[in-house]
Amino acid sequence: MTIRLSGLVSLAAALLVVAFQGPAFSQTATNLVCRGCVGKADIGKRAVNPARLANSAKPAGLDEGALNGDSVALSTTEKVVVSVTLKAPARGFAHVTGQGMFAFKGTANEAACSVSPDTTYDFATAVSHSGDNAPENAYASFSRTRVVQVRKGANTFHLVCLMENAQSVDLLNPSILAVYVPRRY
Repeated sequence: MTIRLSGLVSLAAALLVVAFQGPAFSQTATNLVCRGCVGKADIGKRAVNPARLANSAKPAGLDEGALNGDSVALSTTEKVVVSVTLKAPARGFAHVTGQGMFAFKGTANEAACSVSPDTTYDFATAVSHSGDNAPENAYASFSRTRVVQVRKGANTFHLVCLMENAQSVDLLNPSILAVYVPRRY
């Protein structure tokens, strides 16, 4: 067994770090110069208020729609399963996630769902699963996320699902969540 020089250097560096390692202590900074800082005494004096925040500062917010404990029978016709309306305080973006679980009741099943700002199924952004009524293939959970531009005010998003063949598929516990984000960072 041979040890290379680089291996010896790495080993020596690691041993030095371990040898000089001691307990970590922290202390309060005493030489701090701060212009515009807000301390706990300033909070009561309204040091933080909307007029002092940037005009573009908007809070994040969210809303969700869910059919907890419910199931929806799918067909080959697209169907809005659940919707959510997000009230955005300004233009920005929505991080929208739809999820649920397919329950396959026949053989050679295929089902799919998309997250859409309108009520139509969007093949390009859909998630699709196949299964059958065998125990190992009877269920398939899914989650689909999109980032969509939003306008100030109400923005509605839909979880639109369908069967891709004429078998029997239910969608269990479908939900959709939309989170407002003011801008890209």
